[in-house]
Amino acid sequence: MSERVLLRGGGGRWLGLAVLVLLAGVLPVGWVVGQTTMPTIALSFDDGAGTPAAVTEVSEEGGGQSVRVVATASAAVTGSAVSVTVTAAAGTAGDPGDYGISSTSATVSIAVGQTVGQSAVLTVTPVSDDRVEGDETIVFSAAAPSGYAAIADASLSIADDDDDSVTLSLDKSDVLEWDGDPGDSGDQGEQSVTVTAEFTGKTDSDLTSAADITVSVAGGSGGDGAAAGVLGPPRTGDFSTDQSGDSFTVSIGAGEVSGSGSFGLRAHADAVVEAGGEKVEVSGVLPGSTVSAAELTIHDALVSLAFTDTADPPAAVTGLDEDGGA
Repeated sequence: MSERVLLRGGGGRWLGLAVLVLLAGVLPVGWVVGQTTMPTIALSFDDGAGTPAAVTEVSEEGGGQSVRVVATASAAVTGSAVSVTVTAAAGTAGDPGDYGISSTSATVSIAVGQTVGQSAVLTVTPVSDDRVEGDETIVFSAAAPSGYAAIADASLSIADDDDDSVTLSLDKSDVLEWDGDPGDSGDQGEQSVTVTAEFTGKTDSDLTSAADITVSVAGGSGGDGAAAGVLGPPRTGDFSTDQSGDSFTVSIGAGEVSGSGSFGLRAHADAVVEAGGEKVEVSGVLPGSTVSAAELTIHDALVSLAFTDTADPPAAVTGLDEDGGA
């Protein structure tokens, strides 16, 4: 609807005709007078008590679980109710391999004067299996209705209940500071240490995706822990590695239960007697998993000698008489 009016200028002069548009008759649904940007809608999940949550979770072993999808507008709805059709689609989860759903679409509405609409209830049934997949997602989305700029998606997470713990092992448990070669620099040089990461109690068919374990080499805990350092010069600490930051990645491929990587270890020689050796810990991090560490020991290059008599069995000799002869 429009109306013609005459505008009067200064000194009582008529400036001409203008057309005023009665805004209330032409505003899109959702807009209010004075608003300069289009409103938006966000999808989320209702906890059943009317509190929207951006992301929610269902458990892999939980069977059929109800999910309440709700739409929330950035401003109170005006004009007439707003309805949107929500569609559920696989994110990182696969349908039907990882889950089933009662319907892949549902309609949610927001009444006039409200910002939060009535929720639509769907049943999601995750497939419980022995595969280590990590948490996977189902994405709920919708097209923006007239008068709204966009609708933000919501993500439903399926929590993987499978044990995906990893154990680290080494191809050697002991190294020496020095190899006895008088021509070397006082240590036995760089030794290659192979690290194997293995999923605990799993078979190849259980593992459907690759995993990258961040492995770190550091001094062990306690009083016998070795100190990490650099080869120098000047040389510091009890050991160093050929890895930047003493850290690297061990990868386990999809369909594999284990993977290996290696690093160069330099056990620094010194003149300090460290009874029992010094411990080096090799640990790992895999998000969402427990990684058991491995350990090796750096032993002194010093050799302990013992003197024995000629008895059978020999007995340790701790002293000689000054006049006792041979």
